[in-house]
Amino acid sequence: MKYMGKIGGVLITIGTIMTMLVGFINPYLLFVAMIILFIGIGMIMFWSTANFKWKCTKCDNEFKISLKQNVLGLNMGVNDKMLYCPYCKEKQECKGIKLK
Repeated sequence: MKYMGKIGGVLITIGTIMTMLVGFINPYLLFVAMIILFIGIGMIMFWSTANFKWKCTKCDNEFKISLKQNVLGLNMGVNDKMLYCPYCKEKQECKGIKLK
């Protein structure tokens, strides 16, 4: 779990490079590159869900979110996301706080 974010980033990089360089020459390599890319994206999303909590800008309460909320939440910038606050009962802009 400690290195999941870094491994996911490496897989995203490899998948992207493979897609751009050799993916259009051989359709099988394109398929492999896309699988690697999606595995990397999944690992990054799982890692960020487990390692961040979110702070509502309206009520200042902190809460954790599910993987579904992390994937479907609208990104508002770096470590900002439009999320449903369980305390305010409204959609608010929330700030990501990295857990130790």
